[in-house]
Amino acid sequence: MLTKEKMTTGIECRFGPDWPGQRCGTRTRQGTACQRPANKKNGRCRLHGGASTGAKTEGGRARISAA
Repeated sequence: MLTKEKMTTGIECRFGPDWPGQRCGTRTRQGTACQRPANKKNGRCRLHGGASTGAKTEGGRARISAA
């Protein structure tokens, strides 16, 4: 975090407790809500968004190999 002439910049300033944007809200291991900024796509942060792990069924795998 940088401080210069009464102005503070950095992650703490951008996404602090007074930040008006949407928060992730997922429950953390401590039991509290995640306070990271949410993605517009799914409403969760990049840590809790859940990246795809690939197709699980034979039909899904066949569609991927055909594409």
